[in-house]
Amino acid sequence: NRANQLAHQLIALGISPDDRVAICVERGPGMIVALLAILKA
Repeated sequence: NRANQLAHQLIALGISPDDRVAICVERGPGMIVALLAILKA
């Protein structure tokens, strides 16, 4: 799904479990996808 795809992209960029990741999106499905991806990465 989209959250897994984004999580894999974040990992490929070098995001590790203790890194902080900022998101700037409007409330909606995109925000949920981003939050899930960050938690999975």
